[in-house]
Formats: sequence, C-alpha cells, structure tokens
Amino acid sequence: MRNCCCHCCQLKEHNNHINALKSNLRNNRRVMNTFMKDIREEIEMFHYKYSKDLEALMQENEELLLSLLSEVELV
Repeated sequence: MRNCCCHCCQLKEHNNHINALKSNLRNNRRVMNTFMKDIREEIEMFHYKYSKDLEALMQENEELLLSLLSEVELV
C-alpha cells in the first residue's frame, strides 16, 4: 500500500492484516485437525494391534496350559 496517512487507508490496512491473520488461523486449524485425525488413527491401529497380539498370546497360553494339564493327567 502506498504511504498514505489518512485514517481510512490505515483502517483498510489494519483490516487486511486482520483478514490475513484469520485466514492463517483457519489454515492452521485445518492442518491441526488433519494431524489430530492422523494421530487418532495411529492410536486406534496401535490399540487394535496390541489387542490382537494380546488375544493371540492369551490363546497360546491357554493352549499351553491345556497341553500341560493333559500331560499331568497322563502321569
């Protein structure tokens, strides 16, 4: 903007600056929402994998326990 000292030009410049800040804030919020969505998905995948691993481990332990019990019964 040219060097003008009238109040009207100062207000326009101020409003342009405020609008640019608002636009940046909206863009930042979009980026943060995208990051939060990605983080949530990663956490869900981790929990899913952990629960599946835990399920498999419990199944394996149950099978080992049953195997041991059957061996003890044979003795």
